Amino acid sequence: MVSNGEKKPDVEEEEDGEIVDEVMIVDDSDNDRRLSKDSDCVAIEPSKSSKSAKKSRSRSREQSKSKKKKERRRSRDESKSSKKRKNSEERKAREREDEERRIKRKRDREREVEKERERERERKRRERAEAERRRKMTPSPTFRDRQRERERRNRDRRDRDRRDRDRKSEKDRRKSDVFKGSLSEGQTLQELEGGKLVDDVQLNDIEIPMDSDDEEAKIEELRKRREMRRKMMVNVVEQEESPASSPQSRVASPLEKIKDRLSSKDSGSAKSRPASVCSDKSVEDDFDDILAAALRDDLECLEDADLEAALKEKLLENRETTVDARPINDDFWETEGDMFADNFSPGIKNNRHRKFLQSATNVLDPDNWTDADGYFKISIGQMLDNRYKSYAYTGKGVFSNVLRCKDSLRSEEDVAIKIIRKNELMYKAGLKEIEFLKKINDADQEDRFHCLRMHRSFMFKGHLCLVFEPLAMNLRDVVKKYGSGVGLHVKAVRSYSQQLFLALKLLKKCNILHADIKPDNILVNESKSVLKLCDFGSASDAKDAEITPYLVSRFYRAPEIILGCNYDYGIDLWSVAVSMYELATGKIMLPGRTNNHMLKICQDFKGKFPNRMIRRAMPEIRQMHFDGNNDFLHVKQDKLTGQDTIQTITNVIQTKFVRNDLIPTSNSNEKVTPELTKKMQQLSDLIEKCTVLDPSRRVSITECLAHPFIVEKIS
Repeated sequence: MVSNGEKKPDVEEEEDGEIVDEVMIVDDSDNDRRLSKDSDCVAIEPSKSSKSAKKSRSRSREQSKSKKKKERRRSRDESKSSKKRKNSEERKAREREDEERRIKRKRDREREVEKERERERERKRRERAEAERRRKMTPSPTFRDRQRERERRNRDRRDRDRRDRDRKSEKDRRKSDVFKGSLSEGQTLQELEGGKLVDDVQLNDIEIPMDSDDEEAKIEELRKRREMRRKMMVNVVEQEESPASSPQSRVASPLEKIKDRLSSKDSGSAKSRPASVCSDKSVEDDFDDILAAALRDDLECLEDADLEAALKEKLLENRETTVDARPINDDFWETEGDMFADNFSPGIKNNRHRKFLQSATNVLDPDNWTDADGYFKISIGQMLDNRYKSYAYTGKGVFSNVLRCKDSLRSEEDVAIKIIRKNELMYKAGLKEIEFLKKINDADQEDRFHCLRMHRSFMFKGHLCLVFEPLAMNLRDVVKKYGSGVGLHVKAVRSYSQQLFLALKLLKKCNILHADIKPDNILVNESKSVLKLCDFGSASDAKDAEITPYLVSRFYRAPEIILGCNYDYGIDLWSVAVSMYELATGKIMLPGRTNNHMLKICQDFKGKFPNRMIRRAMPEIRQMHFDGNNDFLHVKQDKLTGQDTIQTITNVIQTKFVRNDLIPTSNSNEKVTPELTKKMQQLSDLIEKCTVLDPSRRVSITECLAHPFIVEKIS
């Protein structure tokens, strides 16, 4: 196709370099002619050069946009980095300023300390110079007289203080038991082997405190005196009956003289006991009292001849009477008479020890293994269940007595066997205890929660026997031996408390209430590091708890038990808290004589009982302790008449505080450190939370285990 149109320059270039669209001028008349000739309409196709121009322009625009976008992004990044650098520089500048100020303050403090030291040195120099000047001065007669008078008063005061201290120490020495912790308290177990007493505890490390330098001389003198009297006693027994003179020819026989002296010592008055009273006294008591007085030097003012004559007279007077005492021989005085012997026990008679020895040596009736009270008759060396050989007697309680035995089937392993009394009620209680112990031991097979392990149980001669793991002593003996009156170290209190809370956690998991937690029922091992909760004879299921105001031992009895309210695991938590106080102080926290007195002491420590708790109490019990206005009725004894009187206390005031007894002061014997004070404050807080009067507001066992006193260790 050919067009007559005129072509104009089709490309124009703008200032910015962009290409302008081509312009085509078409002659309309020529187009009309061509349309008239040809009926077909033909579209005019754009030229190829215009398309490429459009594409190039669009590419250029896109490139321009991306370039601008990159520039904007670059400028934004540069602004952010510059801002970060600026902030970092400012922060470093502030830190440098703070460090400079800190260094400046430190230097200022050091300068102040140095100035203070310099002032102190200057003051001391001035004092020394003044003292030197005064020393060189010639004192006036008045000054010398005053100085001598002052020195004399100071010397007299020192002498007076020394005499007071000596008197006080002598008084304390007489009152105290210098053999505390040794065999004089009966703390050593003894066994019978071949007819000789053998101690199973070595006492090489026990030290007897001495009050003065000449104590050894006194002891040696006592030894010689007792040896002389021992020989005299033996001679008296061996001599034939040969009275030198009739008793009527003497003013007063030596026996009457000794009896009068003993009676005057016992009564505390100068007037002696009538002769009729002396004659009514049993033969055993007269004889043993004379011997005991001789041993403890109560008759040192009498001559040895008088004492010998008195003993001879007494033996001859009662020649035909059988005296319930061991024969007077060398072995008698070496074991029971010598207070420095290894197996000494206080008192000359020592009937309990002697009866036990007789029961241990005598052959038991094979048809009668039970005494009149239902207790199993102990025989040392006896085989129980053809397996356990007894070698020591531990003690006796309300429900049972306990033996130490060797298990022949387990390589002579030590065990403790609890033998229940032969009584229907005791037998049922023993079966219940076995049930609870099995439940507890099954729940703690790894032995991590500090409850006593029971190996097995069996019947022997009609008695129910429980076999337990052996342990050393209970916590009451530990406190008595290592912390009497002052308590144990805070580290031991923390360790024991944590173990007790773990035992309570296991009991709660098993839905069991122990209902008799006290230091007597908590045993420790030989190293005193691990304790076990024992004696589940009073335990019960939590859902079967019966309301009784006399559950749990009185000193460790929770107030909800006394008031007859419903109770749960809080009663064991209360008992543990009170035991913790006793471990830390060596004193009983609530030494109440009766339930009413217990409530009074509880209010002294914790304030008035909440009214809602009083309303929940059993009506019969509530009216014994509170009136209609919920005021406390304190029953106390009249000092003159001795009769019980009731005092209504309307305004209860807290007069005792646990922290005052626990937190050490400058007057305490123990060294006061910030760490010790902190731990005692934590212990005080824990005991306060565990002994809240309202059981619904006491802390839980889990909270006790998470308390800072338990969690934070002591360095």
